[in-house]
Amino acid sequence: MKQLGCFLFMLACLLSVTSYAGSTKELNYKLIASSETKMWQGYYEKDQQKVLSSLEVYFQEMFNLKNVKTAQQIANLFAVAYMKFGNTPIASPQEEYDHSVFPSLRDAYQVLKLTIGASWDPELAAKADLDWMIARRHQETLEPEMIAKKMTNLFHILYGDNDKNHFTRAAYLRAVAARYRDQCQVFWDGVDQDDWSVVDALLEKSYLELSKGL
Repeated sequence: MKQLGCFLFMLACLLSVTSYAGSTKELNYKLIASSETKMWQGYYEKDQQKVLSSLEVYFQEMFNLKNVKTAQQIANLFAVAYMKFGNTPIASPQEEYDHSVFPSLRDAYQVLKLTIGASWDPELAAKADLDWMIARRHQETLEPEMIAKKMTNLFHILYGDNDKNHFTRAAYLRAVAARYRDQCQVFWDGVDQDDWSVVDALLEKSYLELSKGL
């Protein structure tokens, strides 16, 4: 927590001379999708460096971060949170996720919020992000339709409500991409490069829809 406080102070100083215009840049949805695909690959390979480098590109493009060092620091906070989630046993109760993952994810969203000058609540964003990830781990809630509802909630928290169903479509396509990866891994002899190409194509369509809603 002390380190986070120091970072927030340095970030505030940096923002005083650096402008961010995340809402004014047209999204490079192909690059964003590609970076998330690589991030997912790193996550399942338990390769934190691959997760980190992919998230750097993701946040630079998704939120138009001009300062590379700031993007790297934000990516690191999210990488730590997501890898903590990956290291949490699937059968863990909600309390375990709340203790081991949620604080790191909340802090990451807090820094992102400060960086881009957003008005959303970082606790709500972190909870919504964690909710859909946990839901994918349980048989009764893992279908894309159910995941998409939770993911749409995250999109509305981060980006507002006036999206004309583009967020819903984006969430569904992203949830389908995640479910397809799982099906390949669990039932179809693993995930090969062709399968990752399918995931990337679905994510590309997802972020195209998201860009239409912004």
